[in-house]
Amino acid sequence: MQNIFGSWSAYEDISKDWFDWNYIDGVKTYKPTPNDFPKEEELLFASYGGRSYEGDAFMLWKRDGKLYECHGCHCSCYGLEDQFEPEETSLEALKSKEKKTSEKHYFHFLDDHDEEAIARYWEIVSSL
Repeated sequence: MQNIFGSWSAYEDISKDWFDWNYIDGVKTYKPTPNDFPKEEELLFASYGGRSYEGDAFMLWKRDGKLYECHGCHCSCYGLEDQFEPEETSLEALKSKEKKTSEKHYFHFLDDHDEEAIARYWEIVSSL
């Protein structure tokens, strides 16, 4: 079943967006992927949404019986680089990420993501 959404279409796309890159002799190069980055078989959910030049990303994975998540966002000036900071999470925390519709809430979880991604997130969380 699909677990990668938005601007990412394959596992290989994900790490490229999280790490700095530059052009050396006309070749785009990336920093090495750190050891704590989720392996493909650990990844439960990944979505990179946004409009025009803005974007936000969310990943969820399971390693050694523990759940981890990572968030990143950017405006038009930058990307996700240097924002990979995994956090241990819990099922309770994942369930509490309901999409907020009130104007009082600044953060709207998965707000600019495909409806298919949002539905899949809740499917995964309910199966944990």
